[in-house]
Amino acid sequence: MGSPHCYLQAADLHRLVRDVCRRTVSVTDADLIAAMIVQSEQMGVSSHGLHYFLHTIFPLVRARLITTSRVATAGNVLQSDGSGGVGYRNTRDCLKKGSALARKMGSAIITFKNPGKVGALRIYCQPLMDAGQLIIMLKNTAATVGLRDIPVPLIGTNPLCIGLPDTKFVYDSSISSVATNKVRVAKKGKATFTEVIGISKSGNLTRKPKPILKKEGYLLPFSYNGYAYKAFYLGVVIECLAAMAGGKTGARVGEKKGRRLFSDEGMLAIIIDKKAFPNYTNYHREMPLLFKDLGKYKLRLPGAYTARKRLRVLRRDYEELTRL
Repeated sequence: MGSPHCYLQAADLHRLVRDVCRRTVSVTDADLIAAMIVQSEQMGVSSHGLHYFLHTIFPLVRARLITTSRVATAGNVLQSDGSGGVGYRNTRDCLKKGSALARKMGSAIITFKNPGKVGALRIYCQPLMDAGQLIIMLKNTAATVGLRDIPVPLIGTNPLCIGLPDTKFVYDSSISSVATNKVRVAKKGKATFTEVIGISKSGNLTRKPKPILKKEGYLLPFSYNGYAYKAFYLGVVIECLAAMAGGKTGARVGEKKGRRLFSDEGMLAIIIDKKAFPNYTNYHREMPLLFKDLGKYKLRLPGAYTARKRLRVLRRDYEELTRL
């Protein structure tokens, strides 16, 4: 049996995705969507790369559903009221405006109601980090996570993303054992996880993707076992903060299974400029020392963007893309 993966050039993936998108959306949006998909693959986020395009973004592109947004500004707060759909452009543009506000006022907060499908949060961070700004983003999603003591999922995978200024370090993690899209990618590749990731319909712990993706299956928090409640309640905090922006919690933003064209999620971004930190010069000297210490242990630092020209993707995803 051959490998379920194949390799292709980043430029070829960009061209294929862009050309598919240009049939129904503007050249600008097609180029941006392709760039975001390729960047996700280059950052090692296969759950939000080609797989995400085929199963989440393409149905929206085909229906010409690109997020439009009414953006209001009050002091250093931006409020985006979106229409759902593909949210790459609106998210990028709002963060750009927020970055300019933070440079002027020291900090900025952006609330997103119904931001649409925005992909992995880390793909937006580097321009702000390079400008010497701390970026914190969080989002709620459809309910997919529970505890073994709770027979149903109550909160979403709820990613939290923190990008440190003047570094390449981006912490971007769901509070679940793995992201839902990663489970779908594993199922496609006929892979089984090395660790327990969730609960099956029968209430058993499982490492297999298929039971998790069934209606009655759900994911565990990332710190499963005795301290799982810590991760679960971090998810509850994110759920509530995102609901301040979007107005709804995960149980009511939309269905977690299948291809969802609309979902009323909420997202929050906080940008703090370096001028707000009195000891920023010391921080700037200290970070390389910390990363050097971590490097001694050959740790892979999260968020590092690689300029890989050859990308490893699922063969069946590539074949599906070429048939579109």
